[in-house]
Amino acid sequence: MNIVIGGGVGEHGRNCFYVEGQQASIMVDCGIMSEGDAHPYPRLTAEQISRVNWLLLTHSHQDHTAAYPWLVSQGFRGQVLASEETFAQLPFEVEKPCVIEAGQGLDLEQDLHVSCGRSGHCVGSLWYEIDFQGRRLLFSGDYTEDTLLYACDKLRGHWADIAFLDSSRNPVFGSAEALQMQILRAVTNTIREGRPVILPVPRHGRGLELMQLLYGIGHFRLDEDSQAARDAIPFQQEWFKQPLKDASSQGGSIYFIADTQLKKPGNRVLAERLVAEGGLLLLTGHAEDNSFSMRFVKRGEASIISYPTHASDRAVDLLCSLNSFAQVVRTHSERHPDPGPITLAD
Repeated sequence: MNIVIGGGVGEHGRNCFYVEGQQASIMVDCGIMSEGDAHPYPRLTAEQISRVNWLLLTHSHQDHTAAYPWLVSQGFRGQVLASEETFAQLPFEVEKPCVIEAGQGLDLEQDLHVSCGRSGHCVGSLWYEIDFQGRRLLFSGDYTEDTLLYACDKLRGHWADIAFLDSSRNPVFGSAEALQMQILRAVTNTIREGRPVILPVPRHGRGLELMQLLYGIGHFRLDEDSQAARDAIPFQQEWFKQPLKDASSQGGSIYFIADTQLKKPGNRVLAERLVAEGGLLLLTGHAEDNSFSMRFVKRGEASIISYPTHASDRAVDLLCSLNSFAQVVRTHSERHPDPGPITLAD
């Protein structure tokens, strides 16, 4: 069995893992790199893509899914496995969808069994344990146990011939709790000074976690997509470990903008105005090099404190001690190099 890393190791983005079996192949995720990259798509050939019977999506974010239309243009005709919530969040239609529920196990083919659990990253996000042609592989997707709101089915007592584990969060910035406290302190101090706070967040993901963290600090001003994510919670309760606190606090304004890179002109105008008025533009995730969010950072008009939506190296070390993985590849980070093609001997 051969495994080709199409992206997502030694870099932030383009998560894609191609597993070549004897008669067929599978793929886990199909992300792209940031806009402006000369070749943002997975490093796979059309021949490899055409052999894929099943594509498994861990969640809906573009660094895990946005190459799907490109895959189709390159000859992909296989089926796609994901949670119902992930399919609903995608900005494109999938031709052959197959829904899997968290905690479920499915026999997809004679030599292909998949089980999964909630990964704690966002509504619909999953980790996968895959038994394929006599080998077991584990893919964590974007994984964190350090959540205030999202439920995570913790990886404990599992085994695999190889595990691909999210190691995106840099431990030099401190523990998950320390990062949460840094964000809480920065927002609290800004609101006490009478200045607004602007939080660009993903449409699906850490925005709800930040609402839980910042409850009672100020008055939340939610854009349409952030409000929609909040309103959907009663219909998605299985993805949360506790209720989301009320958003009707009094005080200064905390703006939630579901546009992490500030791609929309209206959001950029709002951010420019609020920053000019003394507001804090706080980025809590990855800022792409050529994005408008990064322009604010380079001008000294934005701060970055990453919210812990990913596992750290230390967390991965703990996972390795609590499970039995013969081989581990750390993903989603420039800190760990791409090992190149991997062969699992028969």
